[in-house]
Amino acid sequence: DEIEKLAGAMAKVGLSQCMQSKWLRIDKDQGGKYFRTDTAVSDAVQQQLSAVVKGDFPPKPELEKLKRRKLVQAANYKTYSVAKGPDYAPQRAKAATDITQEMMLDGSWKSARFKPYNFAALGQDAGAGRLHPLLKVRAQFREIFLEMGFEEMPTNRFVETSFWNFDALFQPQAHPARDMQDTFFIKDPANCLTIPSGYLDKVKATHEVGDCQTGGPQDPAATPIKSLGYRNTWSEAEAK
Repeated sequence: DEIEKLAGAMAKVGLSQCMQSKWLRIDKDQGGKYFRTDTAVSDAVQQQLSAVVKGDFPPKPELEKLKRRKLVQAANYKTYSVAKGPDYAPQRAKAATDITQEMMLDGSWKSARFKPYNFAALGQDAGAGRLHPLLKVRAQFREIFLEMGFEEMPTNRFVETSFWNFDALFQPQAHPARDMQDTFFIKDPANCLTIPSGYLDKVKATHEVGDCQTGGPQDPAATPIKSLGYRNTWSEAEAK
């Protein structure tokens, strides 16, 4: 009890190890007193712990004993080695991306460090323009007419006759879209010079009676569409 009072909680552990190593003996005749039995004490555990601190580990059985006694524990440590790289410099300098006018004038481009080009990188969006909404609508109508079987005519005329704008598309001459509030007309020239006579006859017949253009006597090879036309008098002057 006196030893435990002097050494604290570790006294019981120390006495147990001393008895196992036969460094002490207990004399029961003298009331359980401890007596020293060995003059030369060699603490193997202390030596093992000192070796562990230096990085030298005891055999595995002895190491497991130290672990069970919680004198040592396994831990992982990460170490890093830092050395100067090829781009080391006492002061950090940003690599140049292009040769500037100042570099050309003072000659610094000769010793400047340039950023390597990445030819596989994607470029920035060019930010190209977009179609106007009216142009989009025009393109949609163009596709519709082409799918219906109409063909584009090679022309660079920006002013066209009513015949090609309306009559050839089978729009009736009384249609409100042909009025001056919806169609721009010019004064000079007021009329066109010529219209292909053969094609004009087919368009006129289609407007007036229907199938004359697509299966009637003027075009027997065409497939009839059973159209009755607009059943009105078609005016050539209006078409011009």
